[in-house]
Amino acid sequence: MVNAGRIVLPKNITPQTRDLIRRILVADPNMRFEIKDIMQHKFFNKIDWSMVGKKRMEPPFVPGLEL
Repeated sequence: MVNAGRIVLPKNITPQTRDLIRRILVADPNMRFEIKDIMQHKFFNKIDWSMVGKKRMEPPFVPGLEL
């Protein structure tokens, strides 16, 4: 939740997740994380981006479809 320019995040998220969210949601576009920064963030340290690009990485979660 954003309140008057402040980001209020749930307490149950990890410090890495909190850091990534705060760096993405920066108001100044010149200071905001770009995609290369996001990909290099420690939150994604287990992601092999070359495998993602080749569509050879299994997703960690696949939601079920309920119709």
